[in-house]
Amino acid sequence: SDGHWLRISERRTIDGRLVGVHTDVTELKEREQLVSQKSNLLETTLDNMKQGIAVFDADMSLMLFNNQYRTINEYPVDLLHPQARYLDLVAFAARRGDFGKGDPSAHAKSQLTAIERLLETGTGSLRQQRKMHDGRVIETNATALPNGGFVKTYDDVTERIASEVERTRL
Repeated sequence: SDGHWLRISERRTIDGRLVGVHTDVTELKEREQLVSQKSNLLETTLDNMKQGIAVFDADMSLMLFNNQYRTINEYPVDLLHPQARYLDLVAFAARRGDFGKGDPSAHAKSQLTAIERLLETGTGSLRQQRKMHDGRVIETNATALPNGGFVKTYDDVTERIASEVERTRL
């Protein structure tokens, strides 16, 4: 009633008596609520960004992503899930033609090698531009994280490129 959280555990002793232990877990509960609030804030913020964002761990497995990441890359629902491997995502995009003509396996390997080099240094970023199978132009930027993983952003720059071409033409 006073706002404190108690964890109560009871045990029977050998002689049949009951022993109760009351532990004040108010601070723990307050921290859990704070983490939950911040997590919800982060998720809402990510899902309302214009850029697609994906975070991969040191094993190149997908940890989190926002809705725009799914939209820009047009991944099938069954392919895009936490723990999805970066190689599987890149291989799908390569087979679809998102890295241009040529051998999809070679394109996927090239993308993987570039990220591996980024992770070896542990610093810096890798910026690329690619023309998708449907003609859109996507700019990506992969940045190494201190824990050995990386965050990758995806920005549809099709309109900007078209505007630059038109400006040059004029």
